Amino acid sequence: GSDLQSVQEITLEEAFRGAEKSLKTKLYTKCSACDGVGYDKKSGTTECATCSGKGEVKESRNTFFGSFSQVKSCPKCSGSGQIPNKPCGDCKKSGRVMNTKEIIVEIAPGVQDDQLIKISGAGEAGERGAEHGDLYVRVKILPHNFFTRHGDDLLARVGADLVRVLLGERIEIPTIGGNKLHLEIPRDFNLKDRLRVPGEGMARFGGYGRGDLYVEWDVRTPKRMSAQAKKLLEDLKKELE
Repeated sequence: GSDLQSVQEITLEEAFRGAEKSLKTKLYTKCSACDGVGYDKKSGTTECATCSGKGEVKESRNTFFGSFSQVKSCPKCSGSGQIPNKPCGDCKKSGRVMNTKEIIVEIAPGVQDDQLIKISGAGEAGERGAEHGDLYVRVKILPHNFFTRHGDDLLARVGADLVRVLLGERIEIPTIGGNKLHLEIPRDFNLKDRLRVPGEGMARFGGYGRGDLYVEWDVRTPKRMSAQAKKLLEDLKKELE
């Protein structure tokens, strides 16, 4: 049977945790009336007279360069060597019918964007009892409104109030796992640099541990400042000089 390919969209959170998705697709499935053989088993088959039950025929032809012979599948019995005595009326001898099938796709934690997942035997049924093809599911991870993924690492841009930064207050940010982190910007830290938080990135696909989280700071100054606030900042400036 033919291989099939489908696209499955998931969120970044689902890529982190792993997910089980239900996929509905139209495809050829094994005919239940004849169990996929294409004929009534009780009535049986008769040996093909065209190929004498071999399933292949020899074809010869003469050309300007000489005589050529080739062996090909018998067109009468389609290579089976047998002719059904009572063909199946549901599948018209093919052994398969068109159906809508629901397939469960297991997506492992840490899956990458555009990664292919192979599900063996989940493709189309072959004709007259031949093996099924495979299903290939291409994973597409939707953009996230807070995190940007780089391999197993995550990048987040976090807004921070300048006064809170100067006071050394902890800043709360969400994690991909659904928890909260309370980060404190170290002293002498350059706010143009990224702050690395080890082990708070994506799960590693097929392995152990996690990537890292990198935080970019978007420091904002106060919109309004009273005379008293300016005086306090001037005093702070003198203190730090």
